[in-house]
Amino acid sequence: MRCAWARNRNTPMLCGLVLLWTAPLAAGAQTQTVLEYSPCSSCTIEVTADVVLEDAAYAEDIRRMADGRILFVSNYDATGFRVYAGDGVLVRRVGRSGEGPGEYRYIRWTIPWGDRIHVFDAARRLTVLDAAFDVVRTRQLPGSPHWDAAMLDDSTYVVNMVVPTRDRIGYALHVMDGQGEVLRSFDELRYGYGSPGSEVDMSRNLWVYQDGTILAAHYSRYRIDQWDPATGQQVRSLVRDADWFPDHLRSPRADPDEPALPTISSVAKDDRGRLWVAITVASQDWADKLVETPDDAHPELGDYSFPDDRDAIYDTVLEVIDPVAGKVIATATFDMALRLVDAERATSVVNTSSLAPSRQMWRLDLKLPGEPSHPCCSGGK
Repeated sequence: MRCAWARNRNTPMLCGLVLLWTAPLAAGAQTQTVLEYSPCSSCTIEVTADVVLEDAAYAEDIRRMADGRILFVSNYDATGFRVYAGDGVLVRRVGRSGEGPGEYRYIRWTIPWGDRIHVFDAARRLTVLDAAFDVVRTRQLPGSPHWDAAMLDDSTYVVNMVVPTRDRIGYALHVMDGQGEVLRSFDELRYGYGSPGSEVDMSRNLWVYQDGTILAAHYSRYRIDQWDPATGQQVRSLVRDADWFPDHLRSPRADPDEPALPTISSVAKDDRGRLWVAITVASQDWADKLVETPDDAHPELGDYSFPDDRDAIYDTVLEVIDPVAGKVIATATFDMALRLVDAERATSVVNTSSLAPSRQMWRLDLKLPGEPSHPCCSGGK
C-alpha cells in the first residue's frame, strides 16, 4: 500500500500497520530466518505532526533524551551539537571547534545514557558529558567511527568503526570499554576492508535488544544480525528476500537511468520487541528531480547533479518485523525521506517560514480496530 504524503503538509495520515506482541529472542545456535511477508491490511498507524526543529534540516545524528529534549547534530557543523526542548525550541549549542576538552571536529553520534551524554566525533575521540553538558572525560578512540554505536552499560560500547590493526581491520563491530580499549571484534566483512564497496558493506545500524544482545542491520542488504557481544558469536540472522531490495555495494549516483538502490536508513525497537525498519528508496520521479549540470561546471561532473535538497529524491518504505515469528507484519510507503528517532517518532525535512529548511518531528501511533480481539492480534497480550 502506498501512502501519499505532501512534503509540507502538517496533517495526520493513516497507513496500514499491525500491532503484535512478541517475546525476546532466545539465545542459542546460529540460525538464519527468511522473513515471511504477511502484513495486516486492516490495522493502521496514525502519523501526526509534532514539533518543528528550526534550521535543523541536515542531520548527521538525532537522539531523544529521557526528559524529552532532542540532541541534534548537523552534518555541516564541525563544532558541536544543538539541544532542543521537547517543544522544539532551541535551548543551547554545545561545543566549539578544536582539539581540547569540549572541542570537536564533526560529531558523528551523541548517545544519551542516564544523566550522561556520550559524544563520538570524526577526530576519533569519545567525550562524556554530564547533565549540565560539562566534560567528564575524553578518550581517544582506537579507530574511525563509521555508521553507528550502541551502549551495553554506562562504560561499554559496541561501535561500528574501522580499527586499523592487522587483527581487527576486517571486522565491522567492536566492543570497547570506557578507556577506549577494544575488548573483542566481530562481524567479519565479506570481502575484506579496502575491497571495492567495502565502506558500504561495513555500515551497520545498531540497537540493543531486551536480552542484551546486539541487533545489527546491514545498510545495503536487507539483513539484521543478532550478536552476543560477550562472546562475539552470532546468534541469529533475519533476512528479507525481496526483489526490490537487492544485495548491493553501490553508492547512489546522479544518473537518471540508474536510480539509487534501497538502503536501510534507520532501525528502532519498540517496547514489545518488534523491529521497525526504515528503508530509503529512490523516488518514483527520480530522473525528473535530478538537476542538469551547468556547462561551466567542473569537467569531471556528469551531465546531472543531485538537487540541493537530496531528501526530495527519496521515498521511504517502513516495515515492522516480529522477530520471534519471523514475519514482516506491517509495511507502508511514504513519499518522503523518513528517519526513525525511535519506534515512537520519526523525522523529515520540511520547508517553513524560516530561510533554511527545518526538520519536522512526527509521532507514530499504532491504532487497532476492535482491540484486543482484532484478528491481527488474537492470542497476543
